[in-house]
Amino acid sequence: MRQALLALTIAFGVTLVANAADAPKLEGIKCPVSQKPVAADHHVDHKEGHVYFCCPNCPKAFKANTEKFAAKANQQLFATGQFKQVACPFSGQPVKEHAEGNNAPGFCCENCLGKYNKADEAAQLEMVFADKPFAKGFEAKEAE
Repeated sequence: MRQALLALTIAFGVTLVANAADAPKLEGIKCPVSQKPVAADHHVDHKEGHVYFCCPNCPKAFKANTEKFAAKANQQLFATGQFKQVACPFSGQPVKEHAEGNNAPGFCCENCLGKYNKADEAAQLEMVFADKPFAKGFEAKEAE
């Protein structure tokens, strides 16, 4: 009986450590609905990851109109490390040029980077993280 309890306790501890290692970093991450800081306990499944929210009401708004918040949700998947960039979101070609800043996307050439840099912040979000370019340039990271 003691051995079984010990084995169960060890298995539970290993599971907790594994889940903690896979948990995305949420510091500085904003809710796609309200733009307030997120909480780990308010999330929904989206694509092959979790989108985090500030409160229990925002997931309801997200589910009611996912298309409206898709670019911000996709950006969050990238910013939290659940997705990685694998290609230029414009061309689908390998990434060679990078925009400036943390969690900044990469591009295949100076032309694509220039197009991105000339746009305002709202347009940049849509250009890179709307569903179509996101599917072209990003994929879910495999669980470690």
